[in-house]
Amino acid sequence: MSDEPVATDVVDENAEPAEDKPEQTVTIEDSGPARKKLTIELPESRIKAAIGDSYDQLKDEAQIPGFRRGRAPKRLIEKRFGSSIKDDVRGQLLSESYSQAIEDNELDVIGEPDVKDAENIELPDEGSLTYEVEVEVVPDFELPGLEGVDVEKPIIEITDGQIDEELTKLAERNGQMTPITDSDIQVGDYGEVEVHIVAGEDAAIPEDFTELAEDDEEGPVLAHHPFTYILVHGEDKEHKGHVVGIVVDDLGKRMAGKKIGHKEVISMTGPEGHEVERIKGQPITIHIHLKGIQRVVPATVDDMLEAFGLENEDELKTEIRNSLEANAERDQNLRMHEQICDYLSDRVTFELPEGLSGRQTARLLQRQGMEMAYQGMSKDDIDAKLAEMRSSSEEQARKELKLFFILDKASKQLEIEVDDAELNGRIAQMAMQQGRRPEKVRQEMIHNGQFDQLYVSVRDQKTLDAIVEKANVKEVEEKKDEATKPASKKKSSKKKSSKKKSSKKKTAKKTDSEDAGADESSDSDS
Repeated sequence: MSDEPVATDVVDENAEPAEDKPEQTVTIEDSGPARKKLTIELPESRIKAAIGDSYDQLKDEAQIPGFRRGRAPKRLIEKRFGSSIKDDVRGQLLSESYSQAIEDNELDVIGEPDVKDAENIELPDEGSLTYEVEVEVVPDFELPGLEGVDVEKPIIEITDGQIDEELTKLAERNGQMTPITDSDIQVGDYGEVEVHIVAGEDAAIPEDFTELAEDDEEGPVLAHHPFTYILVHGEDKEHKGHVVGIVVDDLGKRMAGKKIGHKEVISMTGPEGHEVERIKGQPITIHIHLKGIQRVVPATVDDMLEAFGLENEDELKTEIRNSLEANAERDQNLRMHEQICDYLSDRVTFELPEGLSGRQTARLLQRQGMEMAYQGMSKDDIDAKLAEMRSSSEEQARKELKLFFILDKASKQLEIEVDDAELNGRIAQMAMQQGRRPEKVRQEMIHNGQFDQLYVSVRDQKTLDAIVEKANVKEVEEKKDEATKPASKKKSSKKKSSKKKSSKKKTAKKTDSEDAGADESSDSDS
């Protein structure tokens, strides 16, 4: 296949322009997988009209010594403001003509436009202006049939052993977070830490560093988190942990036994799936300063009975069973959704853009995080899972992006709609699982730019539900190698039920810790 771009659409320069739309000529060519090159030509008449409008507006507003407002001669205004007027008109014309080209040609653009040689584009004194811009677009493909898909529905049974295991975890989740000052940090403890991520192998924190500037794109410090948490894992997790969303394979070994004030330096390669380009696959050095230790003292059964308003342990176990059964139903749906996703991905072929942008990666991670929260996973588990996703290959990230495009098209074909009530319901459910107020969760999502991803998440769930409704569903016994899968999600699902009734009195410190961690996580993803 030739690498030469192929023209796919040319707008006739002699055609009558659409009503109320300025003249321009647009040629569109393929320039790579899911990528288009637009060549946009603006006629001299449009340029002069825009400059004339700017002069007329400035003439009415300009204050020039020796002349009343609106009375200064045009030649004087041109001499004094000509350069700035041209710059303003240039920016205005580029923005307007690009938006018009996208709208007229119905291009479904993703990401930001790449204007070629933008810094050297100038308005000509005579003649037309031609410039090029490349954009990534939604790939073009055909969906397979969405009806009659063969799907297996696993039969999941809740055992007494699972209930006892969940009771132990519930006691930990509702325990007191207690500051430790007379001991070193141990497995299971939370470390209160300050973290710096510095570019380069074995790189030091600059001596003159005070605070990371928002617009610092070239400085050695890539991220600074003055206050965040790490959880120290032991052999059960192979000592693996994560620091501000980056997996460190031996974090538990490095930190266990260290005292407050300890400074750990970790030189490594940034995860391939990280949304920050200067961290993604690059040599980095992570500096961890241990400033405090928090240890969870599990709640007693009596504490939990009082907090949840129950009479005895049997009632508590009944509540746990109900919650695990509800979570098992969600897990059944999740597994059926996974089968639908595999069916669609295996039968759809198209090329993705050559490189995943940091913004696209961040959107995928946000959406995955919200879906895990909806499934009832705890914040610690979500953070760990997202950190693992950042460490996964770019191939996996591309698979996720491919599925996003497929479900987007399927939702349109099935005419799936999402209303405000459904979004608010999802927020309320997530807030209940986290033991927080819905309005606070909603405000945080809007502030972090996650609200659009919530819409996509709900829409995708409804799309998959609609396909399952028309599928050939067969109930099957749960496979042994899958038996542990629901447990990872179940272990946090009770949080939804228990927090609903809890006075939160016993867990106030832990909730504050989780909120602080969430804020730091959001910072690291931005």
